[in-house]
Amino acid sequence: MSIENDVVNHVKSLPPQLCLDLNKFKTYQEYFDACDTDVRTSYRKAFRKYYTVTKTDEINSLLSVELYEIWLSKSTRPDRDINLNYQHIDGRTIEINKSGWVIPDYSKYKFENSSLEMFLCLDINMKVVAYLELAIVGDTAVVHSTLGHGDHLKNGIMKFMFVEVLRTNPHIRVIAYGNQTSFFKDDLLINEMRKL
Repeated sequence: MSIENDVVNHVKSLPPQLCLDLNKFKTYQEYFDACDTDVRTSYRKAFRKYYTVTKTDEINSLLSVELYEIWLSKSTRPDRDINLNYQHIDGRTIEINKSGWVIPDYSKYKFENSSLEMFLCLDINMKVVAYLELAIVGDTAVVHSTLGHGDHLKNGIMKFMFVEVLRTNPHIRVIAYGNQTSFFKDDLLINEMRKL
């Protein structure tokens, strides 16, 4: 099996997912206006505090440490303990430990019609405070992994990051994020169950 098939097969093998179909909106602004008020408030708050979002193709040792700090910044996330094992897209489980987080080489996961991409939310000091990892096939992006630093969550970074990724990547028309509902997903209008 080729590396490209890892991404495509991963997406095709998923059970039905909660989705947001941006094709239902004429413009990005129409989508943004339709989101819950808290999304717009969070976005503006993070923007005023100079958070930014960027994409990375390379995980260096400093970034690896910052990602590890994000994982350790809270011992629990929505009523469950943090699992210090990382499920790689090809099915391998990688233990996250203090010697560094082994993360895929994203440059190996870029193809004509699919890719694995990581987006980072940075604070005013250019420190990574959140990440969003997407498996992208065609115009569909599936949330593979995402997490924010506990000390920055109150600044609206997670909703800001999701909205910025959608705003700056117009080729993404459908975003899928798991199969369990949450206020976070509902606020972002990620609430239509469908098979990918």
